[in-house]
Amino acid sequence: MQTAMMTRLARWCVLTGLMLGLVMLQRRVARPVRALADAAERAEQGDYTGRVEVRVRDEIGQLGR
Repeated sequence: MQTAMMTRLARWCVLTGLMLGLVMLQRRVARPVRALADAAERAEQGDYTGRVEVRVRDEIGQLGR
C-alpha cells in the first residue's frame, strides 16, 4: 500500500514539474514572438515609430534587431 502511494506521489511530482517547465518555456518563447508580431502589425498599418526591446540573443532576438 505504501509503495503505491509513493509511486503516485512520484508521478504527481514529475507531472507537476513537467507542467511548470512547459509553462516557463512557453512564456519565454511566446512573449518575444508576440511583441514582434505586434510590431509587424503596427508597421503594416504605417506606424514605424514603435520599437521592440530585444533581450535575448537567440533566433527570436535576431529577428527583433
